[in-house]
Amino acid sequence: MRIALDNLDAAHLIGEKHTRSAVSRAYYAAYSAAHAILISLGEAPPSKGNWGHANVGLHLQAVMTRGEKRGDIQRAFRQDLNNARNYRIAADYGAGIAVERGDWHEARRCAGRVVHAARRVMQCR
Repeated sequence: MRIALDNLDAAHLIGEKHTRSAVSRAYYAAYSAAHAILISLGEAPPSKGNWGHANVGLHLQAVMTRGEKRGDIQRAFRQDLNNARNYRIAADYGAGIAVERGDWHEARRCAGRVVHAARRVMQCR
């Protein structure tokens, strides 16, 4: 969770001035939180060292549905993680020069919800 919190903090610090980088940091906060929760649930990372960006949300949802039902947290991870990823892809590879301020704020909100949900799950363990 430390990496997730550090990335979220970095996104806040640079957000208004460097929106592209802030969107990327926000996404990596969410991605790191997903990894932290998978490990806390007893999942061993793949041999390459981490779960892929495209499927980490689905993997997390599958793992969480094996045990107790936590629909609110599953939705937060799956939807918000995917949304944050889409914002990051647009920020990193989009043709535009700048990221819209609204997109930066939404990416930050998505990532914040994922990190918050991860903290809640980890507190229940």
